[in-house]
Amino acid sequence: MDDHSLPAGAFKATCLKLMDQVAETGATVTITKRGRAVAKLVSVHEVKPASAFFGALADRTRITGDIISPVGGMADPVIKHKRIEAGALPVPQRRRRTVKQAS
Repeated sequence: MDDHSLPAGAFKATCLKLMDQVAETGATVTITKRGRAVAKLVSVHEVKPASAFFGALADRTRITGDIISPVGGMADPVIKHKRIEAGALPVPQRRRRTVKQAS
């Protein structure tokens, strides 16, 4: 498969013709803007389906320990709120800002 680059202006002028060529030959066209690659036109037959990405790391990860319970018990705001209601924790007080009046 050929891979060639094309400036964005030239691509804009010939995009339909290029799409037909890519579909027929499977070539890849890199579109550049000011010399930097910004997009790639590829055949749909080359693109992997999204389902290939799901489970890609399944054999490379390992779960150790409990991943459901909160760490330390206080990380869960619901538990903290229930402990405040039960009187086990002091109720947090909001600090009030004092505004100085101009003299």
